[in-house]
Amino acid sequence: MKKLVVCLVVLAALLIPAMVLADSADASGWPVYPPPRCEEEVQTWYRHGKDWYRSGEGPNDAQLARCFRRGKLTGGSCNKEEWECAFTTWASMAQWCEWSISNTRWEWYILKPGTYAADCIGVFLKSNGDVEISFEGFGHLKGVNENTDEYIEVSYVARTWDGNDNNPPRIIHIDDTHWIPAPELNEKIFPVGDSMGLHEGLWFKLFNKIEVSNCNSAGEYEDEGIVYITLKNQRDWVDDDGTWGDLLPPLPGA
Repeated sequence: MKKLVVCLVVLAALLIPAMVLADSADASGWPVYPPPRCEEEVQTWYRHGKDWYRSGEGPNDAQLARCFRRGKLTGGSCNKEEWECAFTTWASMAQWCEWSISNTRWEWYILKPGTYAADCIGVFLKSNGDVEISFEGFGHLKGVNENTDEYIEVSYVARTWDGNDNNPPRIIHIDDTHWIPAPELNEKIFPVGDSMGLHEGLWFKLFNKIEVSNCNSAGEYEDEGIVYITLKNQRDWVDDDGTWGDLLPPLPGA
């Protein structure tokens, strides 16, 4: 009985592959292997130093690149001397941006009326595509006391530089016509075009000028505004918050 069981097991092991091949063969008798899924996401890796890590793991726990295998199944089976198979590698690069502002608040303390300027805020901007800078809510400094309509006129101007403290832009080199009154900022859009300089990073000095008159009563004055940095070449598969959108982006031209 034990010998019979062993024989049956061996026979089953031989017959199962044969039946699979028979069910997966075309009319010519050539085996047709089950194709992989035509559209699916595959594992990606990234290099850090000399080592490779799975995306989403290791020193960088965010998945910064994803890959899908797609396209129609292709193959052949005959005695043809030469075969031709068109193959495509395609990539879509999102626009990214790095930026920093050294400070987000100016505080003036003024003893006497006069015209004063300062350059105490620096800006750094880096991106791989066109960027626009726009403003909202900027105005002259209004008296904090609700019962007064007094204000201190304020203007702004920005200058690019190389980030070297030994050679910064200076107020004395700014022509009076270049100053922009705060309310007018809201009507302007400042484009920063794609360039090698932007890829490597641009530095700006932001100058602030106030004009204090004899009519400005003692007290506090204030204004708050918003600065927008807009990426102009973002891909449609990136969500508004900068994360992944569709899990399977459409094929180019689809």
